[in-house]
Amino acid sequence: MSLLKKAVNQQAFAKVGIFGESGAGKTHTAMLIAQGILGRIKGGKMAFLDTETGSDWWVPRMPGGVDLFVHKSKAFKDLVAVIDECVAGGYPVLVIDSLTHVWGELCETYFTDINAERKAKGLRARMRMEIDDWKAVKGKGAWQDFADRFVNSPVHIIACGRGGYEWEFQQGEDGRRDLIKTDTKMKAEGAFGYEPSLVIEMSRVTETDLEIERLPLKQRKIAQARAGSKDKHRAYVRKDRADLLDGQHFDDPTFENFAPHFNTLNLSGEHFGVDTTRSSAGMFEPEGDGQYRHEQKRRDTYLDELKELLTKHLPGQGAFEKKARADVAEAVYETRSWEALQGYDADTLKRGLEQARWLFEGADRERREQALGAGYSADGKRVEDGDAARRAIRQMLDEHLDDLRAEAQAETDALDFPAPEEKTANA
Repeated sequence: MSLLKKAVNQQAFAKVGIFGESGAGKTHTAMLIAQGILGRIKGGKMAFLDTETGSDWWVPRMPGGVDLFVHKSKAFKDLVAVIDECVAGGYPVLVIDSLTHVWGELCETYFTDINAERKAKGLRARMRMEIDDWKAVKGKGAWQDFADRFVNSPVHIIACGRGGYEWEFQQGEDGRRDLIKTDTKMKAEGAFGYEPSLVIEMSRVTETDLEIERLPLKQRKIAQARAGSKDKHRAYVRKDRADLLDGQHFDDPTFENFAPHFNTLNLSGEHFGVDTTRSSAGMFEPEGDGQYRHEQKRRDTYLDELKELLTKHLPGQGAFEKKARADVAEAVYETRSWEALQGYDADTLKRGLEQARWLFEGADRERREQALGAGYSADGKRVEDGDAARRAIRQMLDEHLDDLRAEAQAETDALDFPAPEEKTANA
């Protein structure tokens, strides 16, 4: 069966993300876009998943012939159910405001359930989500169920969310690593920005007197006559898959400002996002002997990759190279024995391989070379501290892992989880 087919435009429904600070005009812009879409398709019902009561203020402002249907909830399971109801009930447009609340509720529910389970086992309550928890929260049966529906559902979906920040570690001249803001994004699941075809950042801006003075005389008089009304809602187009609006901004935007994007939709055609029914099932052997062989194959693969990595970056059979390879292995796996490594499980070998790969291909070269040469005499001919290199390498790896945890913690802290009510002693 041929998988490839001649391409046609199968994007019939808009997928929009809008984020920004409080009072920036997110809900207002979302509703103008929703009404504009309904105008294009000659009316219909509008659905609204409301976490902030914003829908109440739009009831008297709905145009004739458009009925607004609302569900007020922050529950993630309600979000998924509402999208399904829109598909089944023929609601062409759905506004979600705010997706930030729904993401927070999903994470908090998972976090609460985990602590309840730990309490039942007599374990101490966790104070924060850990790196391994994100796979469950973001995967199938959780956030991915919404992401698939967002892309694939035959519904125009406009999702609003609060503004957040991208964070990145940068090292200063003094060697200190600081976590700094590098960009803005919607405060929701970290990868959500990839799903919408149109992403808008809203901001509240103020016309300064200087800006008014720069206007032509006629426009200046009009601007000056609007004394006391200098704030504007500014929309920055952060992403436009149609490539018609990307990078532009509009003050007090209307639907018509974004019309070029919607003009590219095949409104009367079939909508098709991504085929989520296909998978790679059947590639792997079932549990039992097949599973054991698969585990052994993974172990052998990771060991081969580790050996290739070490010999690539530390070639030769000299005393320094042999010791350096053993120091790296011990820093990563706590053993210098290759025979012992063959008894490690595949997941442990994989984690260690990732650390070793970072050490040779991602870490600062000068510092790595200093670590590998630690413990040698000044002339480099004698080993004065046989364990110094291992300790220096382990310190580099620990700092790298701390950086990764801090990045994950920055996302966790943004959710403002309540502290657990009580703690129990470890079993």
